[in-house]
Amino acid sequence: MGIKSQLNSVLLIILYYIIQKYSRNFLTSMFTSVMGNIYNYSCYTNTPIG
Repeated sequence: MGIKSQLNSVLLIILYYIIQKYSRNFLTSMFTSVMGNIYNYSCYTNTPIG
């Protein structure tokens, strides 16, 4: 039981680091693409944002 819980915590730590490393890039690219789409849409329809 002790070994299994230790293994689970190690796996969780590894998963946490992987998510932190990739989610930052993922969120940044998603945010920029969404903002770019909003900007393009506002330019296309000639309506101000907000």
